[in-house]
Amino acid sequence: MFLIGLCVGSFLGVIIDRIPQNVSIIHGRSHCTSCNEFLALFDMIPLLSFIVLHGRCRRCNHPIPRFTFYVEGLTAGLFLFVRYTQPFTIDTLILLVFLSTLIIVSGIDWFTLIINNRFIVLIASLAIVRIVLGYIHLYSALIGSILIAFPLALIAKLTHGVGWGDVKLMAVCGLYLGPTTIAISFILSSLLGGLYALKMILCHQNTREPIPFAPLLCIGMILSIFCKDSILLLLLPQ
Repeated sequence: MFLIGLCVGSFLGVIIDRIPQNVSIIHGRSHCTSCNEFLALFDMIPLLSFIVLHGRCRRCNHPIPRFTFYVEGLTAGLFLFVRYTQPFTIDTLILLVFLSTLIIVSGIDWFTLIINNRFIVLIASLAIVRIVLGYIHLYSALIGSILIAFPLALIAKLTHGVGWGDVKLMAVCGLYLGPTTIAISFILSSLLGGLYALKMILCHQNTREPIPFAPLLCIGMILSIFCKDSILLLLLPQ
């Protein structure tokens, strides 16, 4: 499963890189962005090629974007974790697609501050499949969809404190996860956002600059999926 995650992560890196440029993710060979030389197969082995090449192009020695290394490693780690913590069901396969989509959304938002609508539609489709297959009740999914998204929509409308992409992301993810998990994920995301803002202040960075909120939301969702019970015990001790 780790190897499958590596291969999937490599493809996710391609998607994150090409979608904002409106470049096909299927056609066209990968190449160095500096010298434009096409990459050989042994230059594209997930994780290993980056390590062997010391993070630089074999031909021009230009640095390879580190995000590809991080995406491959994160995806492989998540796939392996799911393998050993979740039973092998259709819902688990749907979960792997959902997690992969969160990684894509986070990566694109990190670089462009844009959440692409096609991934909003994809997550909504996954949620509908879960409802149809009975993995989540329709009522619970609908409550999850509006529980966080509605207050965020008010904030976006009245103060422009968050982007509408974040609102749509929380709406479809709430539809997928249900009310409890999406609420926990938002609490975690808010804490992470506070820490990120503190880091910006301590490092004397411009706090007026817009920050990509989707990665924080997605981290919160991933943590809540796997640690929901432990977090509930921490928040609501018996």
